[in-house]
Amino acid sequence: MTIKRVAAGSGDASIPEVPAPGEAFEIAPGILWLRFPLPFLLNHVNVYLIEDGDGWAMLDTGIGDEKTREIWRAAFAGPLRGLRLNRLILSHHHPDHMGLAGWISRRLDIPVHMTLTEFLMGKFFGSGESATRGDFHAKFYQRHGLNESQVEQIVGRGHRYLEIITPLPDTFQTLTPGVPLVLGGRSFHVLTGGGHSPDQAMLWCPDESVFLAADQIIEHISPNVSVH
Repeated sequence: MTIKRVAAGSGDASIPEVPAPGEAFEIAPGILWLRFPLPFLLNHVNVYLIEDGDGWAMLDTGIGDEKTREIWRAAFAGPLRGLRLNRLILSHHHPDHMGLAGWISRRLDIPVHMTLTEFLMGKFFGSGESATRGDFHAKFYQRHGLNESQVEQIVGRGHRYLEIITPLPDTFQTLTPGVPLVLGGRSFHVLTGGGHSPDQAMLWCPDESVFLAADQIIEHISPNVSVH
């Protein structure tokens, strides 16, 4: 893994490249951008490391599969070696964002920060097969007018996506709107938004015009809006 400094110049927010798996781009002073592959049509997810005093905070993890683990192992053994992680911030409970949260938080012995609702959703989907394959899913969609084939398409294929996770720890630190999150020399406003996920967290640093939007905003496409 290599770290490349590609921060945009003043007044120009464009970055002409994207990091390949195994690379990290410094897109602003003290902010590293990593990109991990996904086995879906939406084929990647963005992860960030933010300088945090004498260490770094990680924002999201990538999906809980072996390919993503291999990329992180290479990072920890390579350019990120010696770079201490203080905490893990999770924007929301979807597996491409919190899939490796259990593995990383236990491996590095660092606390997890989430909104309360997203933490409870993550714990629920990690609680066992009944959470993703229980009959209540099918009954919910049937009540809302879907036929048997449509229900199977959603519950059978779509809900397998929710199983690609490593279990969250039993404790967490709450991200609360209105309570600043201070990372190093930056003070981030915690914003939350529903639709894509019930209480997704976003980080906004107005002093530097840095906005880490997770999946509330996705380039080129409209984010998925789910019905639960």
